[in-house]
Amino acid sequence: MNDEPGWPSAGRWRMLPGVRGGHATLAALAVTIAMATACGLDTGGLGETAGDDGGTGNDGSTAGDATNDAVAEGVVDGQRIDARDGPSTDTTAADGTALEGGCDANAENCTNGVDDNCNGLIDCQDPACGTPSCRCVDPAPLTWSGPRELWEGTGSAPTCTGGFGSPVIDGHGSLVDPGCSACQCGAPAGAQCGLQVYANDSNGCGGSPCGGGILTNGKCTSTQGCPTGSGNYHLNIGSPAANGGSCSASGGTLQTPWWGSEARSCAPAYALERGSCGAGKVSISVPASPFEAKACIAWNGAVLCPSGAYSVQKVYSAGYAGSRSCLACACGAPGGVACSPGTVGVYSDAACSASQLQGSESTGQSCTGRYTFSSLELTGSTPSGGSCTASGGQEVGALIPTGATTFCCMP
Repeated sequence: MNDEPGWPSAGRWRMLPGVRGGHATLAALAVTIAMATACGLDTGGLGETAGDDGGTGNDGSTAGDATNDAVAEGVVDGQRIDARDGPSTDTTAADGTALEGGCDANAENCTNGVDDNCNGLIDCQDPACGTPSCRCVDPAPLTWSGPRELWEGTGSAPTCTGGFGSPVIDGHGSLVDPGCSACQCGAPAGAQCGLQVYANDSNGCGGSPCGGGILTNGKCTSTQGCPTGSGNYHLNIGSPAANGGSCSASGGTLQTPWWGSEARSCAPAYALERGSCGAGKVSISVPASPFEAKACIAWNGAVLCPSGAYSVQKVYSAGYAGSRSCLACACGAPGGVACSPGTVGVYSDAACSASQLQGSESTGQSCTGRYTFSSLELTGSTPSGGSCTASGGQEVGALIPTGATTFCCMP
């Protein structure tokens, strides 16, 4: 009969652990019924035989009836039996040997979120998961979330490590508000070079200066000597100096804020249980690098840490809000502008006509020449260098972090 279709192979049957005496008879009967059922035989007599051996129950049923019920329900002596297919594939042997469902009493993987040894306990819930895979910590106080793993750093947040998963809390730390860009001034533009010219009709310029005027480079200045005198004058010509001009202002624009750090916290991937820990403790997976080794608890908001094991506070934010603006930038008058030396032309007419040029004198001379003139012109003196002082650009308003989450970690 072993070769008939529907019979379980010999390799699928094993001695049921813990079966002794009458229970051995029940186990053997279960196997016999399974075989008979597979062959389409009548199993009624087998149940009655068992009843003769087992006696009668309080409700009038026989032990054979109980056996048949047990077989129908798939349980005999604590072991699952399927009358059609043989032993269930999720049976775990008492000696820890691997059975057909992939269970192994000695092979609980403590970080994969799976009940590997089929005892109903996942990862650190299972007492088989002691150190170093799991750690005993205080449970989170009432209304706090955790214990959880926590990472803080820069760049992209890492994936949750084994034994941890959703819900994931992401946040930011150390908001940096760079404010407004600095105000700057461009190079001075529009400055002009000029000088003072005096006339003197005394030999050796011993008398008091008179006449002359202020000359601006490139412009003809109508002027005469002293109101009284010989009309034949010496000239005292000063050195050119810059005046006027301005600088263009720039800057004073809002800069983009940034976060000094990023954070991620992952919750245990399984319900927390005592596992192999002592009273008042729960067992969690040991966070793997780059997550911090110490467990943390979390609160939605900015609060102080509770008393107890979780005393190191870290607050992270979901974002920021606020209104900001910058004061306008401005530049002061140019300073430090230098003028190159030039030449003063002396003309007999009031319009600096070329045909009326009497002579030219270099700038920076005293008591030079002897002229009767009606106009003077400074040429060749150009400005260079210098700078302007910037002002303004201060930030008005502020940014405020929002969506705070407080983490309190073990020291």
